[in-house]
Amino acid sequence: GASIVGPDCLARAGPSIFILMGPCAGILTSVVAWSVVTLAWAQCERRLDVDAEGGLLGGPCPLRMPGTGALLQTLANRSGSAETLIAQIAKGKPVSTMQKTETTINSYPMSLASLFGKPNTIALGLEVLRISAISQKKQLYKMHYILKWKWRDCRMLMVCHHIDINDQNKYFREFWRPRVRISEREADDADMLVQRHTILGHGWDFYSEEHVSHFRCPFDYTDMPYDSQHCKLTFLIPDVLDSVIKLQWVDVEGEKMSNAEWVIDQVKDWRKYQRTIEFMSAFGPANSSQLMAEFTLQRRPAFLVNTFIVQASLFYLLSWVGLWIDLASVP
Repeated sequence: GASIVGPDCLARAGPSIFILMGPCAGILTSVVAWSVVTLAWAQCERRLDVDAEGGLLGGPCPLRMPGTGALLQTLANRSGSAETLIAQIAKGKPVSTMQKTETTINSYPMSLASLFGKPNTIALGLEVLRISAISQKKQLYKMHYILKWKWRDCRMLMVCHHIDINDQNKYFREFWRPRVRISEREADDADMLVQRHTILGHGWDFYSEEHVSHFRCPFDYTDMPYDSQHCKLTFLIPDVLDSVIKLQWVDVEGEKMSNAEWVIDQVKDWRKYQRTIEFMSAFGPANSSQLMAEFTLQRRPAFLVNTFIVQASLFYLLSWVGLWIDLASVP
């Protein structure tokens, strides 16, 4: 530092402290500013091309569109440290500053499709970690799982490759995320909830939610102990029209499923569907996009036989054995 500023510009005020002298203050200020910018760029790996991934999830952000394109280009030029970028994106800066308006991005995503009046495509991946606590009496089971969402939002453009935002960040609630309902979910363990955004510089948002939840599954005992129970999961975003958001599956994956009493379909074998259903909105009949996943619980007959039937039969037989014991042999 001293060799850049020059010996005449510094006066020693202690073992390691320098006081700026005269015009050199401006020189050193410029050096510090340049160093800060250099550090920010060093922390910021360059993003993928805005046209990357082609027409997926609504298509690339239209930087050349008249009017809107200029604003998007301003967003695409944002750079800096992760915390700086998180604050800028959350508040829509620098566009909100230029337009002198208060803004957030806690609203439906803006993609090429939405700019032309078409629905935003929101893709869902499901990772199942564990199924346990299968209750035949309550007709419930517990599942540990991760929802992996992804969509494109051109309001998140930046120079940097990506930034991460977890649910402990003060700006986390400023970012839009799908408020999904799983129709079969009865309860959720709030202490196990973990949420995270990974935002890519070309406008993709990868959002994950880790849950532990209880789900209902209607059990039919007609063929017991050779019965099979068919369970399903239905994902929807309540009261959102399919003309605004269209849901689509990415994949269903997970750990190996095992249980002493039940044979659980391995996650790769789960059936998944996409459908549109009609519901009654505030303005009359409307359509909603939904995703469904189905799997089967098949009872292991031997478990039920060994646990209940064999033991009960043994106790019954032992009770009869006592009738053949000579009373005189009893001590």
